[in-house]
Amino acid sequence: MFDIILRYLYGFAKIHLRGIHINRFVNLCKARDIKLWNLEQKEDEIFFFTASKDIARLEEPARKTGSDVEVLRVYGIREFIRKNKKRIPFVAGFILFAVLIYIQSLFIWEISVSGESDYTSDEILQHINEYYVQTGTPKSKSRLRRAGEKISGKTLKISPGYHVRLREQSCRWRSRKH
Repeated sequence: MFDIILRYLYGFAKIHLRGIHINRFVNLCKARDIKLWNLEQKEDEIFFFTASKDIARLEEPARKTGSDVEVLRVYGIREFIRKNKKRIPFVAGFILFAVLIYIQSLFIWEISVSGESDYTSDEILQHINEYYVQTGTPKSKSRLRRAGEKISGKTLKISPGYHVRLREQSCRWRSRKH
C-alpha cells in the first residue's frame, strides 16, 4: 500500500516495448537498477510500468536490443497537476472560501435579546456592549458567562454560528457552554 502511494507521489508510466530481444531488454534494465512491474508479454511486444525518473534510462537498453519504446500513459501527482493547471485557481478559491468562513465563525457578529420583562432589550445590549462584548469580538475573548451572572433573571446562550442570544428564563440563572 505504501509502495503504491509512493509511486503516485513520484510518478510512473505505462510503457509499450516492441522488439525481438525482450528478455535481454528486461535483463539490461535489471542490471541498471531500472524497476519494472506488471510485465505482460505478447509474442514480440511487452507492456510494463516503470518510474517516471527511469523513462529516459530505458533508451540505452532499447537501443542495444533494437527495440522501440513507446510511453502510453504517465500517472502521478505531477501529471495530474499538469493536466489540471487551469482548475488550480478554482480549487484555491474554494479552499480560501472555506478558510474565510471558518475564520468568520470565530467571531461574534450579532447580539440579540428576546423575552425581556425587567429590562428593555436596549438596556441589556448597552450593558453587554459596554462591559463584556461587542460585535466583531473573538468568541474566545468574550466574557459572556460573567455577563449573564450580572444580569439577574436572564440566561445566556451562544449558538454555534454567529449569534449570541439572551433569553429570559424562570427565576434561576443558567449558563450553557456550546
